Amino acid sequence: MAYDKSVFILGAGASVPAGAPVLNDFLKKARELLDNPNSLLDSDERDVFRRVFEWRGKIYPALRFLKLDLDNMENLFCLVDMAYQLGLEKKRNAKINLIKLVTRTLDLTIKFGPGEEHNTYSSFVGFLQKPKDITRTELNSIISLNYDIGCEQAFSSRGVSFTYGDPWSEVDDSAYKLLKLHGSVNWGVCPKCNYKKANADFRDYTVLNAQSVKAY
Repeated sequence: MAYDKSVFILGAGASVPAGAPVLNDFLKKARELLDNPNSLLDSDERDVFRRVFEWRGKIYPALRFLKLDLDNMENLFCLVDMAYQLGLEKKRNAKINLIKLVTRTLDLTIKFGPGEEHNTYSSFVGFLQKPKDITRTELNSIISLNYDIGCEQAFSSRGVSFTYGDPWSEVDDSAYKLLKLHGSVNWGVCPKCNYKKANADFRDYTVLNAQSVKAY
């Protein structure tokens, strides 16, 4: 029996055609959403965005002599974690607000729906579905370095099953393995049992992150 299996690695560039900003443009896009009175941010979300930019503004004077780009989202995450570890942030409010900003910015910038089937993720899933000339004994696996859910949306839109390779999901052997090394915006930790989980309805992932779980 022939064996046909590939492992695909998706970097940050995979999400750009779907509308997601890259790390260096993330805060710029979030600022545009905040400053636009017609964006879909509600009043609570606008308060969260403002608190993130206020926190960044407070730490900027202390770091202006360092070669540290505070417009880069990963640098900002590192500083938030460092502040908490050093006791400068008594609670994880700054990190939670930053996660909410990231989640909502991705939600409002990634375009996937009717008439948008041309984006990279949809084309990629379509490629995976193409029939092969040889018998496949195992489905391809995908390693993603992104935490947005563009790939999941493409799988769902095409009716293709996938699994994160986690213990909390029950899927059949026909599911593609989607391994997200940097985490995902629809993952969280139950505040009661401390059990890591993914939102079953990933399209409503803002509910999972904002209401039912701690920042993970």
